[in-house]
Amino acid sequence: MDVTLTITEGLHCASCVRRLQTTLAPLSGVTAVRVDLTARRAVVSTASGGPSPATLIEILSRHGFSGELATTVVPSSRPAWIRAGVAVLLAGLTFDLPLLLPHASAHAAATAAAAVALLWPGWILVRSAVSAAGQRTASMDTLIVLGGVAALLVGEAHATAVTVALTLIGRAIEARARQATASAIEGLALRVPEQVLRLNASGAEEHVALSEIHLGDRLRLHAGTQVPVDGTLVAGDLAVDEALLTGESLPVAKVAGDEVAGGTRVVDGTAIITATRIGADTAVARLASLVHAAAIGKPSVQRVVDAIAAVFVPLVIGLALATWAGWWWHSGSPLAGVLAAASVLVIACPCALGLATPTALVAASGAAARRGIFILTPRALEAAARITAVAFDKTGTLTTGAFTIERIYGEDQARVLAVAAAVEQGSDHPLALAIRCAHLERAIAPSRGIVQELRRYTQRAGAGATADIDGGEAIVGSAEWLREHRVEPLAMPDPGSSTVVHVAQAGVAVGAILLRDADREEAPAAIAELAKTCRVLLISGDRAGPATAAGTRLGVDEVAAQCTPAMKLTHLRRLQGEGLRVAFVGDGLNDAPALAAADLGITVGRANEVAAAAGDLLLPTGDLAGVPWVLRLARRTRRVVFGNLLLAAGYNLVALPFAAFGYVDPALAAGAMVLSSLAVVGNSLRLTR
Repeated sequence: MDVTLTITEGLHCASCVRRLQTTLAPLSGVTAVRVDLTARRAVVSTASGGPSPATLIEILSRHGFSGELATTVVPSSRPAWIRAGVAVLLAGLTFDLPLLLPHASAHAAATAAAAVALLWPGWILVRSAVSAAGQRTASMDTLIVLGGVAALLVGEAHATAVTVALTLIGRAIEARARQATASAIEGLALRVPEQVLRLNASGAEEHVALSEIHLGDRLRLHAGTQVPVDGTLVAGDLAVDEALLTGESLPVAKVAGDEVAGGTRVVDGTAIITATRIGADTAVARLASLVHAAAIGKPSVQRVVDAIAAVFVPLVIGLALATWAGWWWHSGSPLAGVLAAASVLVIACPCALGLATPTALVAASGAAARRGIFILTPRALEAAARITAVAFDKTGTLTTGAFTIERIYGEDQARVLAVAAAVEQGSDHPLALAIRCAHLERAIAPSRGIVQELRRYTQRAGAGATADIDGGEAIVGSAEWLREHRVEPLAMPDPGSSTVVHVAQAGVAVGAILLRDADREEAPAAIAELAKTCRVLLISGDRAGPATAAGTRLGVDEVAAQCTPAMKLTHLRRLQGEGLRVAFVGDGLNDAPALAAADLGITVGRANEVAAAAGDLLLPTGDLAGVPWVLRLARRTRRVVFGNLLLAAGYNLVALPFAAFGYVDPALAAGAMVLSSLAVVGNSLRLTR
């Protein structure tokens, strides 16, 4: 079981992340701890009998953290601003009291005000530092508290108070800025009403809490409401805004038998649905979970940064001690270097280093989500920035997947279509759907081979299917598929760019069906854009004629046709063996192995769950313009990440020597430290535009 906690206090830098993980990971029954610094969340995986959420929260509180069960409600930043305001008032007193009181008591009063600032609004810093010390670690709070105490000991009360005030102000501002980077991802969280209209056994409506809804319950939906669960429409009709899931700006019409997704919004109409998925099982909840998991995961550059951050704080403490010792040796007074050492402690900023990568990744994920592109794995953006080749599936990816029957060959065309439709009852392939729809539209009598239940049904992705129906075993698929079953396909003219589905029954070919698929309107422009920086390929299960024709029309560099899922894998391995970083773009079940094996798997359209789970990115609308767009975003994100790292490293390399040589007092050091973190967050926020 996964328990998601929002960490309201104590989580500020990479050192804090490591300390939180070392606090929870050793607990009995805890199998994994994943922490998202930007969103201030921790996902704790527990085995049966593991600690309860209340126990986890209580343990966190003993170690300097405050946590609560995560909800879709964004925690208020008001407490942080109140603490910062109190600290500012106390810092002001350290300057005003010497002007108002006699000289003899002014120093004591200012010192008292600074101590109150450190121990009251700054208590969260002290508690975190003490807890870290108890675990034999150190964090950003350790540096601030040590620096503040050192300044207080040598009579620089205003420095202590200003350090606390600026730190708390910076964290309040930083929290607001980081929330902006995560806002679009938070928008994926399940947005449903707390109360819903349920129909009881007698058909009467009753208002009940969402938590009381069970599978199979009937719910009434009205215009202006959010759909509370995934369901099937059983009565009425609706216009539904599905932009949350698909990015589609226009409402989608729904009639009886259609599926509706929880979290979408009813624009017009009234209807009754039957609940088919509830709670965390709904489509939008699963999508939000995947995106949050991707944010929590760490790309390779972040793992390197974490390793540096782990030793950064001890190194700074060592440098502060060396600064103090150097000033003592140079001046002969043990007090001479205390302020310089305090400035070293305060000016150092592991926060900027720790935030450099996650803030950029979350900002980019939010920008992608607003465009209707969902990042599902931690590696996605890092991999996308390095892509040098893009391979597309054809049917349903470069084309609409909405096939129409162009011609039927055979002596009895009605029988050909009926046999094919009967077998294709067992498949959701676009060709199968087109054949079944055509059969229904032409109102062919059901006695001509249609059965309600298939017997001995088998299928092979990219080849065809067989089943026993009235009249004997039926075989539907490619010419090679028929030959595998010792049936010679019907001789017919060259089909050109059309797709051919051969049909046989009782060991004899009875005909063939030609189907045509239209190209997506945006496909040529998307491929032309990709071709500027990448090698573009088409790897299709379709036969050579349609695949080659599509490749020529769309301007693809290379075409591989009649590829089974295993052959698609072979082509990907060949490209990777040539040193290319390959993205594969597909939509179907037979694309899942290629999506998983590619350096970057991009699933397009309303993909089935297997294909979506195999990919790293999801484009629900199927808009191929999103492919070059997300590759550009990834390259820009990489530049921002390295810019952040250079900014953080450069700041510390310049600031620490200045502080050590006494050019910066602790108060100014605190301001510089805050600005460095805000600069990193602000640089990342550029990705949201």
